[in-house]
Amino acid sequence: MDDREQEQSRLRAIMAARQQSLEAQPLQQGGGTQGNAQAGPSPTEFDMLMARVRAELSADLRMAQQRIEGLESDLAHERAARSALASAGAGQVVHQRRKLLEPARMPAYDGKRDLVKILTWISAARDRVVEPYKDEVAAVGESWDDAAEKRVVRNLAGFLTDDAQLWWIRLREQPFTVEAFLAALEMRFAPVNPGARARDELFALEQNGTSVEEYTNTFSSLCLRIEDATESELFDKYKRGLDKDIRVQTELKGTSSLEEVIRVASEIDAIMHPERARTAKKGQTPYGDGPAPMELGSAERGGKSVGAGSGGKRKSGRKKWKARDSGRRDGLKKDQCANCKRIGHWKKDCPELAAQAAELELLTASTRPKVERLVKRKMWVNGHQVDAVFDTGATNTYASLAFCEKIGVAVDRRAAVGGVRLADGTMCRPEGTARLTLRMHGARDAKLSAVVHRARHELIVGLDWLRAQKAHLSVGGMELLSTDAEKINEKPNEPIRATEPVRVLDHDLLHMPAKEDCGICALGKIQRVRAVRRKESDSNAIIGFNEAVSIDLVDPSSVGVDGTRWVLVHKDIGTGWVSVTGLRNKLADTASFAFREIQRGRGWPRLVKSDGGGEFGGVFEDMLRDHLVAHEKGIARRSNTHASQERLHRDMNATVRALLIQSGLPSSWFCFAARYWADARNLVWAGRGGGATAYEKRFNTKWKLELPAFGRGVVVYDEASDKNEPKGSVAIVVGFRIPESAVIKQRLNCLVIPVSDMRPAAARWVQEWKLLKEKYPVVRKQLRPVEEEFARPPDPKPVADDEGQQYPGSGRNDKSDETGETSETETPADPREKSNEIETGFKECVRANGTEAPPTGPLATVDGRSRKGSWSSEQIAAISGGFTRLGPKWSQIIKESKAALAGKTAKDVRSKAQALGLLGSQAQGLGEHRRGRSGALRRARVKFVEVAEKGVSARAEKVSVPLAGATALVQELLVTQVIESKSAMASSAGRDAFVRELTALRSVGALPLEKAVERRTATRTPHAQFVKLKAVFGIKNAELGPSAWKHKCRLVCQGCVVRDATGTLVVNPFDWEKPPGLVAIRAALSAALLEHGEHADAAFFDVDNAYVHAPLGGPPTFVELAGLTRWLRGCIPSSLSSKLEAMERPVVRLPMALYGLPRSGSDFGAHARSRLEGLGWKESASDKNVYWRKRLGKTEWTVLYVDDGAVFGDSGAIREAVAEMKKEFSITRAVEYMREATKENPVRFLGIGFYVDKDMDGAWVMSSREYARHMLADGQERQARKTPMSCKPEPDRDGEVCDKSVRRTLGRILWLVRTTRPDLAFAVGTVARCTDRWGEEAEKGLNDIMRYLQGSADAVLVFRVPPLSGAGRALPVSVSCYTDADFSAERSTSGVCTFFVGKNTRHLVDWSSGRQRRTATSTAEAELIAAHTAVQYRVFPLGVFIEEWHNAWPKVAMYVDNETALNAINKGWSDKMLHLHKMQKISLKWLNEVSKDGLADFVHVNSKDNLADGLTKNLAVDSFQKQRHGWCVV
Repeated sequence: MDDREQEQSRLRAIMAARQQSLEAQPLQQGGGTQGNAQAGPSPTEFDMLMARVRAELSADLRMAQQRIEGLESDLAHERAARSALASAGAGQVVHQRRKLLEPARMPAYDGKRDLVKILTWISAARDRVVEPYKDEVAAVGESWDDAAEKRVVRNLAGFLTDDAQLWWIRLREQPFTVEAFLAALEMRFAPVNPGARARDELFALEQNGTSVEEYTNTFSSLCLRIEDATESELFDKYKRGLDKDIRVQTELKGTSSLEEVIRVASEIDAIMHPERARTAKKGQTPYGDGPAPMELGSAERGGKSVGAGSGGKRKSGRKKWKARDSGRRDGLKKDQCANCKRIGHWKKDCPELAAQAAELELLTASTRPKVERLVKRKMWVNGHQVDAVFDTGATNTYASLAFCEKIGVAVDRRAAVGGVRLADGTMCRPEGTARLTLRMHGARDAKLSAVVHRARHELIVGLDWLRAQKAHLSVGGMELLSTDAEKINEKPNEPIRATEPVRVLDHDLLHMPAKEDCGICALGKIQRVRAVRRKESDSNAIIGFNEAVSIDLVDPSSVGVDGTRWVLVHKDIGTGWVSVTGLRNKLADTASFAFREIQRGRGWPRLVKSDGGGEFGGVFEDMLRDHLVAHEKGIARRSNTHASQERLHRDMNATVRALLIQSGLPSSWFCFAARYWADARNLVWAGRGGGATAYEKRFNTKWKLELPAFGRGVVVYDEASDKNEPKGSVAIVVGFRIPESAVIKQRLNCLVIPVSDMRPAAARWVQEWKLLKEKYPVVRKQLRPVEEEFARPPDPKPVADDEGQQYPGSGRNDKSDETGETSETETPADPREKSNEIETGFKECVRANGTEAPPTGPLATVDGRSRKGSWSSEQIAAISGGFTRLGPKWSQIIKESKAALAGKTAKDVRSKAQALGLLGSQAQGLGEHRRGRSGALRRARVKFVEVAEKGVSARAEKVSVPLAGATALVQELLVTQVIESKSAMASSAGRDAFVRELTALRSVGALPLEKAVERRTATRTPHAQFVKLKAVFGIKNAELGPSAWKHKCRLVCQGCVVRDATGTLVVNPFDWEKPPGLVAIRAALSAALLEHGEHADAAFFDVDNAYVHAPLGGPPTFVELAGLTRWLRGCIPSSLSSKLEAMERPVVRLPMALYGLPRSGSDFGAHARSRLEGLGWKESASDKNVYWRKRLGKTEWTVLYVDDGAVFGDSGAIREAVAEMKKEFSITRAVEYMREATKENPVRFLGIGFYVDKDMDGAWVMSSREYARHMLADGQERQARKTPMSCKPEPDRDGEVCDKSVRRTLGRILWLVRTTRPDLAFAVGTVARCTDRWGEEAEKGLNDIMRYLQGSADAVLVFRVPPLSGAGRALPVSVSCYTDADFSAERSTSGVCTFFVGKNTRHLVDWSSGRQRRTATSTAEAELIAAHTAVQYRVFPLGVFIEEWHNAWPKVAMYVDNETALNAINKGWSDKMLHLHKMQKISLKWLNEVSKDGLADFVHVNSKDNLADGLTKNLAVDSFQKQRHGWCVV
């Protein structure tokens, strides 16, 4: 009989034994009847259940015993066979030769490119096939030859499957030796560069909440794949991948090697997280052939755990490994199932997978017969029938969440239930508890609290139900179930049930959450829009009280009334219990003493979280280390590294402000309000989403007493009063004491301060107190600003009881009912009286501010507009019929409609009539009376236009002729107004301008009219192009009146329409030319001053008709003269004009570049470049058309802005340079020099005034005061202000596109910003974003800018002259760049300002303020975007400019005020901002390389010293003036 037959016989015996046990075993049940199946009443459902349970247990015991006996028999047979083989010798094994090539126990290889799989298979091939075969061949006495090699190769090829088998079949030249076969297989299927892949996986590996053992196993597996990994590298990576709590403890232990840190981490994990420690799998037999019955998890995990060799996979309940840069599931959508590929659920909830799992539960491994192992019976649960699974290994009854939802049972998610340990040792988190009533035929009805979790089976009945039935089970003399056993999950305090009534929180206690109708919340809790953050996880729910705490300091910015300067906020992470205490200073000694006081009676926590402030170092850190407390530090003053504590501070600050406003106490009482907030929050605040309070989490009971609000008036017993004086005195509540006992048998002990003696020293604790009629008596003392009175609601009137005694309160009457318990009944109030009080108070408040009160009434809203409701069909019919009969008589229509239009005003009816289209042409006057914000904006714009028109005449009277010199209010601004060509040629001044322009072009040969030909003749020229020529006329100085007008004419080509001979539009590619930026001009000016000091000078010149001196490149271009022939008579010789008039379509080929052609600027730039290079100038790589050269050790710079040029350098050298340029270019106008310019008569270059101010020690000045005065000369009087903006405007969603006059004003101010006024950059940029959605805020912002400009029109940008080092030697120049970002939920604002720095001298050369292109997710990310942009586009061009000058890269300092951003730059990466490269198009690695290569040093600067701060946000007057001084704006 072979093994298979023996196994079958054993299984048949087991089945027989089970059947016999079902029929013969008796049943024992307390309180029930005993009997057998042959005599007595028929068995109940409960009787059959107990019999089945007993049979299952007995059968399992027998099966286990027979298995052991079978194994012992097999082992004895194997030993006997080995002994016989050893004694027989070599001659006795010849008959076994036929079995030499039978397949050994080899695994199959499917061709997957897995390093472990391929190497394991090759090793197994050598050990299990090749070597045994060689031994047997040698034992037989044969030789190892080629034939043997081929047989082994064919044998090994038989273990190849899938891709590997297909590779072997298609292999043309198959190897005949074993080593060649294994080498070819490894070469074909071994992964490419496995070490690098393993290193990447090792770098992304993290513990992520799993056990240290699992993390170590995965870490070791990856290390085996890396050949060149060093011990120190692995040691560092292993520590970095540990969870924070484990890593902190290992650091405290001072581990120094990989083996040591693994050992220490495993020990710490077993102590701190025992639930994560790997345990032996319960419920498995020694052979691993499936889970044992009667264990929780047998039903849930039984179908997934199969025997050895079955190929099944174990479903783990632990978390999966998660890499730092993990993305979505490959090829699947967010809500798509990985099993059935359907939308709407995930794989874990797939119905098909659940059905398959249910089928697998009824099966066992292939080595056993198919026997049902799960014990199932019908039960009734809350009246619903269900197939329940009975599990004697389950300590509780478990219900699935889907089943509870199906039968409509409420799940108490707040109940304190620990984790559920499954049969395989894993833990899962329950959803809560549910109250169920279980009923079965023959058993008692039982009401149990079932544990609810996510499972496939609807109900698993455990030992708690069997104990309720008083059942006894004994098998083989062993007692398996007894009624006197204790429940392991029983707790002394029953968890709080969701069905208990929830007490409504009084809003006056904490003002949490904020209410829209609460004026105190509006004043105290208004804030900016916060960034969207992820939802907090519930991981803190498993942390006990006083295990981990977080602390931080809050700076109230002033000294409190009790001498407190700082506030220490202490929060227990597990329960959320908050404690607050005041500190007089910020020393570590003071902080450690306060921490000890808070921890008094609690013991020491395991972990303390804080920021990296100095108050939490030194003595404080030594104290924690002495008591073995781990200390986890964040970054000081950075909310994103201490986020939960900072959010707590935000709530505390907002609530403290609200409590102080409500009580009437000044802000110096902040410490009392903060302590009150912490205590009240612990007792009554359950969070915005509901749940348990901190008091309930800590003491497992509910707070039931009422709390008096902060600053609430009370009457307390006065012991010092005389006999005939009142025994009570008026006081206010500023705190209370939380009783330590869970059972409160006394009144609340409150800290009160007498109203007559408002000193902290007068505070005392009292238990005898009574609420006062006046809720907040300190309010009448007016200790706070008067405008806050409007936010405080009026006190309700007192209510009298039956005896006439008045009880103060929030409209409540405190009376005792018949049971003796206090009840609260709402007192109805007259709504009309309350409405009148509010309306009267509002009008008085508005009158006090000197404004007109908006209309009030039943249809009035807060902003004074009538409430617009929906119009009914009856109202529309009344309006239409009334308008048909009466016309636009709106009041009469309302009277005749009676009730239909009751409550509507005449304007309401007229607006609706216009919307219905009834008015037609009569609606012209509607805009004048239009209501609402849009109407107000229209009226404001009309008023603005009227004022501007009136200002024209006033300006003309004030402004004198610009040639009058210093007496003129506004000097020449070079503003040109384009006029119509026909009217210009009709005037003598216009015709003279035309003649001058025509003569100038003909004199230089740019327009050879004598060479005119017919167009049809010109078309024969290869690649000929044609463009029209037209005259553009303008009046220069148009804003200064007719006496200052200068007519100008320019003959230009219509370059936007260039056609070939066939009339087709053509576009010719060419290299575009860019004029130099204003940054290059300021940089050249600063460089000249820093090198030459007081010997520096600048020359400004203008090239006559610059373009026409450059040869025209590209294809032959002809201009058409048909549009000018009528004007040429009298301007050119008569014979030439007659010739042109006789032609049908005269054209002239252009030999020179002409204005209007797209490529004219490029051709002139190339022409000027060649001329300047011939003089020894070199074009700078920092910007186009900026040139430099060195002569005799002195550097000079030339900036050529089309036809306007400037030379900067030594005073004598620039005069020689100007003389050389006059030889190369046509420069007829006088050259102006900086040293000769004065404040009264500056040099004008590109509309900017340049001069030397002797009052500033010869400093060079760039000024735009004339342009600013021109903008303000509109006749409108404004009150000057000291900052350009009071509040940041936002686009109005209901607004419209702004008027053209607004855009014109913003454009003018923007020119000031780009030239000399960085102080206006942020304000103008913010207002300009509202042009498409213009509203009242934007209008106010523009008005603020004009008011600031009114007081700072004469502000200039100053470049001071530095003292030269030594005998006139140049100073070393460095670059200082300040960057800042104002984080916003939509798009943040970046600010950059860059300086050239010499010895004690700093020149502002570049600045910018603008919104970032993409949305940032944090402050640090916004700062990194600003820094990256500044380095790339601001610093590097200026660095190249200085490098050409000094032949060395300058020292660059990048000042950033965000430490998180600086840390990310120093590391070159950030695990929190891995998306930067893809989403923001910036690279942390590049910034790190810039820093390491010495191209820029990133330095931290305080926010108050950051000169880019004023380019990103509004500042106070003193801060803004400090910024302006730093920008050198005087």
